[in-house]
Amino acid sequence: MFEILREYFERSFPVTEENFALLKSVMIPKTLKKGEFLLHDGEVAKYGAFVTKGILRSYVLTIKERMPSIFKSFQKQRQIQ
Repeated sequence: MFEILREYFERSFPVTEENFALLKSVMIPKTLKKGEFLLHDGEVAKYGAFVTKGILRSYVLTIKERMPSIFKSFQKQRQIQ
């Protein structure tokens, strides 16, 4: 997982071993199963997320209904060619 993250960053800027080690030390890998939520209604995000495989979908909840996705994050968007 960490190598995918490093490759993603290095497409924009170089990452030293020291900086990457620091980044790894504060990251917590988390696996979500299909249908599982990263955050629930009313929760405040305390962390960022990086998708290495699959899709992460975001919704906006209103009083009447759940609106369509406003953001989708796909693994294929970050694959290194």
